[in-house]
Amino acid sequence: MSVATEAMESLVACSTDESQVLTSLRCLTRMKVTSIVSPSSTSSASALEAEHLEKERNLEGKDMKSVISYISTAYEKLVVLFQSQGQRKPAIDLDSEASWFMKIAWNMALMCQAAANEMLELFLLCNKLAALCPRDISNVIRQKRCMLMSACLCLQLAKSTKEERAKKKYLEDALLYVGESRLFCARAEDFAHSTSDNAAKETTSLVLLLLYEFEARVRLNDGEAEKLFEHAISLPYADAKTFETMAALARQSGHYVNLSMKALKVAVKKYRTAEKIDYVKCSGAMRSLIELALQVGLPTDAASKKEAWNYYLDAGEFIENTAKEDYPEMEIVWLMTKAWNCGIHLYSAGHYQDAMRWCELGVSFLKHLRSFRSSYENQMMTAYGEILAKVDSQKTLSGF
Repeated sequence: MSVATEAMESLVACSTDESQVLTSLRCLTRMKVTSIVSPSSTSSASALEAEHLEKERNLEGKDMKSVISYISTAYEKLVVLFQSQGQRKPAIDLDSEASWFMKIAWNMALMCQAAANEMLELFLLCNKLAALCPRDISNVIRQKRCMLMSACLCLQLAKSTKEERAKKKYLEDALLYVGESRLFCARAEDFAHSTSDNAAKETTSLVLLLLYEFEARVRLNDGEAEKLFEHAISLPYADAKTFETMAALARQSGHYVNLSMKALKVAVKKYRTAEKIDYVKCSGAMRSLIELALQVGLPTDAASKKEAWNYYLDAGEFIENTAKEDYPEMEIVWLMTKAWNCGIHLYSAGHYQDAMRWCELGVSFLKHLRSFRSSYENQMMTAYGEILAKVDSQKTLSGF
């Protein structure tokens, strides 16, 4: 095998016969692909085989790099041949050759899930080779997916690298690939290809592209992130889940807490205005919004809790007038205890009036509980009575 490999690699490097070169590259690629995909071990391997299997895995990694090298060389040769088509008739079917290497790149990329760098290289090569193939709907869709996956992989690689310059480059590349994928989406629309199944897939792609662009921009601390969010509100395919994801991405970046709350408010609104309300998802988004608002300022700073207070009032009204018993009881317990604990923090800091308001807010959720009401009512009402007494005593001392 090694002798044959060396001979064909030498032929690729030295031969001027394009047909021979491409045939050799196909043979080399096929041999390496076979060595990668052939089963080399079983799950019952003993401990004594561990070192041998590790060496095999390392060899597979080298084989994958070789495959990438062969496909890359084939692409370079094919570009030259396509450019010279007008000068002389090629002795080989260039479309067929480009298509063969493109499919190999695609299939090998799908196998590289544990190696993001190699996977990215293969998807980029697949896209380049697809550009040499006849322009039809399947080819355009493949290019769109290659760019979509490339953007995703760049975001993944940006997360795993610690070097700031490399991280910035990956994020900028992600934005580039998002833009290219959107161009292919537009080209795909030029084809008569509007079945409901394909429309659903197209919507999924558009949502992913929106989220990938948003993630790249917030992680770059790009001022365009806010504009992208505002634009997303007008998009018909951006649903409640999309805005929940945007909120999580904005929050993780550390730069866009306010934007995260805006996105959660949009998500809550979309859940509530749906034809059939999913109260589990809606309550989850409401919880995230209130939790984020409560984190503004110190636990003992009553002024910073004003926005959270308004969300609480909104949640209580929604439970009272719309959700009723459909609102998940554990979410009501969370709202109640979180408001109560906020009041206790304020009470411990001597803000008795504000403590009374927040504890009273927590108590107001008791009436919405079903199976858990008896577990909380006595304890909360006793503590609430103590807080009221403290507030009354403060008023007396103050001369009111």
